[in-house]
Formats: sequence, C-alpha cells, structure tokens
Amino acid sequence: MSYKRLSLANGDIFSESHLIHLEDGVDNVVNQSLKFKEKMATILSSKGIPAYKDETLDQIAYKINQLGTAIVHNDDVDEELIDIRETCPSGCIQMVYSDERTANAAFAVWTKDKGSYTVDWGDGSSNTYANGANANHTYKLGSGAPFKGSNTQFIVTIRASGGNVIERFKVNGDQQMQWFVSKDVYFTNIDTMFSQHNYTNGYAPLNLKYVDIIGGSMASKETTATGTFRDCRNLERVTGVIDLSTATNTHSFFCNCQKLTQIPSVLNLSSSTDVNNFFSDCRSLQQVPASLDIRRAINCSSMYNGCWELRAVPEIIDLSAATNINTMFQNCKALTRVPELKNSNNVQNANSLFAYCERLEEVYPILNLPSCVDFNSMFRGCLSLVDAPSTITMTSATTAYDLFRDCTKLENAPRTINAPALKTGERLFYNCTALRVAPTSLSFDFATSLFHMFYNCTNLVTPPTVINMPSVLTAYELFAGCRFLEVCKTEINAPMATNIGGMFINCISLREVADEYSFPEAITANNLFNNCQMLQRPPRLNLPKAENVSYMFNSCYNLESSLPYSFPKARNLTEFYRNCKMLSVVESFDVPECDNMYGMYREMSSISSIATIGGPKVQNVQHMFYSSSQSNIINIPNRIDLSSCTNADWTLYNGGNSPITSDCITFIGLRSGINFYGHPNVKAIRIENQSNLCLDLNFSRCGMNADAINQLFRDLQRTNVARTINVSGNPGASTCDASLATAKGWKVTK
Repeated sequence: MSYKRLSLANGDIFSESHLIHLEDGVDNVVNQSLKFKEKMATILSSKGIPAYKDETLDQIAYKINQLGTAIVHNDDVDEELIDIRETCPSGCIQMVYSDERTANAAFAVWTKDKGSYTVDWGDGSSNTYANGANANHTYKLGSGAPFKGSNTQFIVTIRASGGNVIERFKVNGDQQMQWFVSKDVYFTNIDTMFSQHNYTNGYAPLNLKYVDIIGGSMASKETTATGTFRDCRNLERVTGVIDLSTATNTHSFFCNCQKLTQIPSVLNLSSSTDVNNFFSDCRSLQQVPASLDIRRAINCSSMYNGCWELRAVPEIIDLSAATNINTMFQNCKALTRVPELKNSNNVQNANSLFAYCERLEEVYPILNLPSCVDFNSMFRGCLSLVDAPSTITMTSATTAYDLFRDCTKLENAPRTINAPALKTGERLFYNCTALRVAPTSLSFDFATSLFHMFYNCTNLVTPPTVINMPSVLTAYELFAGCRFLEVCKTEINAPMATNIGGMFINCISLREVADEYSFPEAITANNLFNNCQMLQRPPRLNLPKAENVSYMFNSCYNLESSLPYSFPKARNLTEFYRNCKMLSVVESFDVPECDNMYGMYREMSSISSIATIGGPKVQNVQHMFYSSSQSNIINIPNRIDLSSCTNADWTLYNGGNSPITSDCITFIGLRSGINFYGHPNVKAIRIENQSNLCLDLNFSRCGMNADAINQLFRDLQRTNVARTINVSGNPGASTCDASLATAKGWKVTK
C-alpha cells in the first residue's frame, strides 16, 4: 500500500498530531473534531483495525501513522545466496537449498484441483508427483552453484498442474532450505506450513532465512493457522500478504523464530480466539503491526513472551474476549512502555504479564482487571520501572505473589491495594530497593500467606498505616532489611498468623515501633527485632502460643529498657537480648515451658540486674553471659532452677570480682557442671535436689565462710563417678570440713 506523510493545518484540533493520509482513503481532512474522528474510525475499521469515535485524536493518529508502514524494512540478504526474487516465474514456488550439512530436499504439495505438481530440482533433473505425495531428492555434493566455500546451492522450482492455488505445502525434514519465494501463488491452508510440529511429521527447516510472498498470498481459508513458522530459528524475514482473517486459532504462528526482524505490516487476527505464543521467543523482533486486532482472542498467553528486542506494540490492546493473558509480555527486555489494556473485564489470568521487562519505565496508570484471579509475578524483575499503576483493580484476585518483586527502581507503589479475595500474596514488594512510600492501606481479608511483603526494601521510609490480614497464617519477615526505616507504627492485624518471625529483622535504623503487637495464634516469633540497632524501647508482646521467641532483640545496641514478658508456651529464648549493649535491667520472664536459654544475655556490656535465669524445663543455659561485662551485674535471682539443665557450663563466672550481692543463692536440681565463681559478695550457695548426673562444680572465690561451705557439702548427693567441687578462694575454704563431701565420693579443691 502506498502512503505519504502530510502535515495538517495549525488549528487547535490537530496541533499535536501529524497523520498519514492513505492515498486510497482520505484526501481532505475535515477540520471538525467529531466528524474527523468518525470518518477516520470508519476507514480504519474497514481495513481491519479497531478504532472508535470516542478515542482521542492522538490515539487515532497513532493508528493511521502505523497503517501500511512495514515493520523493519530489511532487504539485505546473504550475498552468497542466489536472489530468487528475480528468478521465480509467475505461478511458481522457488526455494534455495544448500548441501552445507546434508544433500536432501523433502516436501509435499496439495493442489486445489487435486492434480499433480512438478519439481525442477535445479540440477538437471525433474519429477512429477501426485497430489499430496512426498517429493524427495538427494543432490550430488558439490554439484550446484558456489556457496560458502566448498558447499553449493540449488534452486528448486515447483509448479502445480492445475494453476496457482496451493491448498497445502509441507516441509519434511531438517533440510538445508535457505530461502522460500512464491510469485502470484495463493496458499489456502498454512497451518503448520513450516512447523516442526505437524501431522505429516515434518520438521522446521532450521536454516531457512527468508520467506517472500510476491503477489498472491498466504491465507487460511480454514479455522486453524497454528505454528506456521514455529521453530524456524534462523528465519529473518517474512514479506508479502498473510491473510488470517478467517482463522480462529493462530497460536504459535511465529513461535521461536529467534532471528526474525521483518514481518508483514498487516496481520488480521480479528477472528482469532487463540493467539497464545504467536510471537513467543521472537528474540530479534523490534516492532509488530500497530493494527493488530485481538478483540476476539480468548487466550493471549505468552503472545510476546521472550521478544527480547521488542520496542513497539499497539498503544491500545482490546481484550474484550480475553480470559488468559499470562506471560503476554514476559521477557520483553527492551520494551519501555506498555499499552492500555482496554475492555479487560473478562481476564482471569495475568500471571507474569510484564515479568522481566527489564527496561520498562512506564505503565498505564489504571490497570483494571476486576475478574482476574492470578496476578502472580505481574511486574517481577521490571528493573527500570519507577511508577507502578496508581490503581490496580484486584477485586477477584486469589493469588498475587511476587507482584512487584525485584523492581529495584520502583519508587511509587499503588496508593492502595484492596484484594478482598486474595489467598496468597507473599513477596509483594520483595527487594524493591528504591521504594520509599508504601501503599497507605493494605487489606487482604482471606489471604493465608503474605510473608516477605517489604523484604529488603532498603529505602522504605513511609510504611503502610494499616495492614489488615485477618486470615493470614504466614507473615514472617514483613519488613526485613528495610535499612532506612526509622519509624513504623503500622497497625498490623493478623490474629490468625502462626509465623511472624523476623518481622523487622535487620531494620538497622528503626527507632520507634508500635506500643504493642498482638499475635494470639503465633507459634514462631523469633527474630522479631533482631539487629534493629537504633531501637530504644521495646513494645508489649502478646504471644500466648509462641514456642520460638529466640533472638528477639539480638543486637539492639541502643535498647534502653525492657518489659516483663509472659510467653506461656515458649520453648526457645536463645540469645534473646544478646548484644543489647545499653540495656542494664532485664525484667522477668514467665516461661514455664522454656527449654533453651543459650546465650540469652551474652555480650551485654551494661547489664546490672537480671530477674530470670533458668526454669523447671530449661535444658541449656550455656554461654548465658558469655563475653558480657559481668563486673556490672549486681542482682540475679536468689533461686535458679536448673533441674532439667544438661548444659550450664560457663553460665555465670567472673575472672575478677563481681558485684553480685546475695545472702544466699540456691541452685535447684543440678544435673550438669556449673562455673559460678568470682562473686565475693555471695555469702552462701545452696543446692536442692541435686541429680546424680551432676558434673564438676566450681564455686571458687565467692564469699562463703566455713559454715556456708559445710552446708553446701551437706547438700551434695553421693556420686559413684569421681567429681570435683572447687571452693578455693572462699573465706572459709581453709577451715571447712572436706570430709562432708569426700565421704560422698566428691573430690574437694580448696
């Protein structure tokens, strides 16, 4: 189609638009907006391009500007190939074959009149074949025209006996076809024409570079035109008329044509209900026709998936019939702008719609998908996206995990996300490292999994005001790694959550949090504030069913106060306050089921008062005070229950003289060794219900007189294995009665 560029009058109506006027279409522009748009819409519609009179002038201008424009004109060919565009006779098919790897040619032709067809093999031989019969030929190596060094090439010419209408043409075998040209030939069925997947067991010609339809056309007079060029991995160009106007199924038409750069300027898909994988893995394709009409397509899945170099698609895509658009633009790595998805009310699956569009910078501000249930990974890996759609309609969404995952330049999230039917939505903004402002409100009434919501959003400074997730079960590490988040008083409603571990882990700038967090069903609540280095005041915690609360305030260097905590089901308090260097007073714990207090107060340089050590079920208190400055500790419990403890070694000791002051400290149920030495202000030490499994005991350099030491010896139970009790350095060590202990099998060091 011929076309020319014309600039319009300077009137306000056209001041921003330069249109192409088709020579066979409009010659005079009516300088009236409505009449002009109606006329243009009529012309465009007559040519199979969707247009509506209520569209803006610029939208209609865009469509006219694209109509008739070839998609990447490229007439370059391999200089070593014979150019059969000039040699092909009218009414014939010509092909160039090489003997680069094999010397075989194979195909089949079905003619309209069911008559025979003749093949001139280009080496002096020819054959006539019955309708639909396979034509096979083996060349003598090196007998053709020169091609790529020692290889040669041959021109094959096909002519049907009954005229220039070919019902079907099939390529058989991975041959050396390099070029396909038809002149004034009309193909009426092109389903799987060059495809590797067809009912005659043919295979795609993997070396085919060019397909030129000169005059005539490739058309589908039947309903199916699937996989026509599928897997032609070296195909670079398809020119001429391809008429798909009657085809209802066109899936995989150009699928996996990895080097394709040029296609016909008009592809009429107005009847197609299935366009899935139509251009999938066309890695070199940069543009597609702006006139593509897929309004009747139900399945648009992966239509452009893997088009790495694709830069231009229709500005408006009418999805009136579509229910499946999953991965439609996935891996379009060069695409910077995506179209308006119009009439998308029926879409149910939009999984990975724009995933890994690495250069995508701009999306349409409103994404209306009210029937869509699958939003998974929709924008995942869009590394250049700065602004998300301000509004996303997710009223039917049931799954939306990884929605914006790894959008590392995303600064502006949707203002609100309301997904009342959502069930799984984990990692919504995972690793959005540039995100500063989160949606104001997040509401997920039925979601059961929402973990890693803002994980590693390192620049987040304004969190949501409310996160409502009344049905969620897993919500761990919601804000983990938000390194610049200073204040987070988000109201988090998660009454059914069983795992909320690591909620603020590694939020190193976090100073203020909500006054209270209540998670009545949480079982896992470890690492809630681990490495929140600037946190000063702890919140109240209602965790009646939590079993793991370990590392709760680990490395909260600036924590200045503590609260009494009751965790009636907690079993693990490992390193609960480790590295809280500013904390001096540790309030009491009510943890009747706890069995692990390993390193609970280690590396606390300011610690002075501790209300809880051990418990009736605690099995491990090892390194409880490891590397802490015990020279500041004044108050510890007078009764320390170690009745279940199998490892209390190096629990509370001091190389110098500690200020711990007590008239008497009683250890209950000792069944392991213990090092409790260097406490000159502890006047008496008692042991109740000592186990016969008890190991060596070190109470050296405490403040016990002889009577106190003798009473300690009387508390000892008999041992059948030699054990040592060390009371050296105590005031009464030299005058105590060691026989009270040795008579029970103990060795006394004094």
